[in-house]
This record gives sequence, C-alpha cells and structure tokens, in this order.
Amino acid sequence: MTARLRDASGAVVDGVGVGEIELSGAQVFTGYYRNDAATAQSLVDGWLRTGDIGRRDEEGDYHLVGRSKDAVMKGSYAIYLNGVEAAASAHPQILEAAALALRLADSTEDIGCLVRLVDGGDVSADDVLAHLREALGAQRAPCRVVLTDEPLPRGGQDKLERPSVVARWDALPGVPRSLAGSWQDDGAGRR
Repeated sequence: MTARLRDASGAVVDGVGVGEIELSGAQVFTGYYRNDAATAQSLVDGWLRTGDIGRRDEEGDYHLVGRSKDAVMKGSYAIYLNGVEAAASAHPQILEAAALALRLADSTEDIGCLVRLVDGGDVSADDVLAHLREALGAQRAPCRVVLTDEPLPRGGQDKLERPSVVARWDALPGVPRSLAGSWQDDGAGRR
C-alpha cells in the first residue's frame, strides 16, 4: 500500500508537510455498493481519500492530526476542532469542551467553544478564552466561549455527538450561528 498527502489546494505534498492522507494499492476497496456518487468522491484516480489529516515528518512517518470534516478555515489557517478541545481540556478547571464551526455576520468562518467546568470551577468564559489564545495563538483561538453546567452530549465510546452540540449552541441567545450544514453526511459516510 502506498500513502501520500494532498494539501487543501489539491496539490500532492512532497517531503515534510500536512494534508489529507490518500491511499493506493491492492488493499484499497473498489467502491461503495450501489453508490456511484460516494465512490466518485472517495476514489480519485486510484487513490482513496481517507478524510484523515496527517503530518509527514522528516523520517517519512505519518502522524494523524485530525479529520478533514472537523477542520475550520479561519483566514488562511486550517484549525482542527479536536485541537481546540484538547487545548481547552488542558486547563485544570475545565472538565470537558466541544468546539464547533461558526458562520460570522461577514460570512467568514470562526470557532465557538462550549465548555463545562469541574465542580467548583470558578473561571469565566473570558479566562478560558485567554487560556486558549495563549495555548493556540490568537489566530487559532475561538472567537467565543460559552460555559455550560450540563454534560456535553456523548454517544457510543464516549464520543461527542457533534449534531447535538450544534443544536445546543444554536439554541443559545446572542451567539454566532453554527455552520450546522458542516455536520450533515455527504453520502460517502463523511461529514
């Protein structure tokens, strides 16, 4: 099996870099049963588009970074929601966090973060935002943090239920709307 990376512009990445992992070889499946559209999206010129974002290091080893469906373009930066969640959860007073894509009034994308504190936690949303700006840099930090007392919605294997997170966010007053469509299945099993 052969692996390669393809960047957001569609160019194959040579050497060290980041991009969507594509696979080719006899082990790659030949298509979805009775779903030509999904097959055409997933298999391009003999390469399987995995939907996984990876980084290739100097030794040629691949490291998973995130899922392409969980990336938000903020200016020229691709920001992975799980990275924002990990940075938030590194704060000692944060029990759990869920990041989501937002559509701002000027039609640009940004990130929101729903945060649940540990019992007795006393940091403010502004404190969490300052922590995220320090951890991620101002360009990669969310534009808005909202604190919640309710557990974040989770499904099997304790994974965040992103559609439920989006619904909870969109029910909040005075926050930028989510890019709810980014969580809808594209027919190929990706979102």
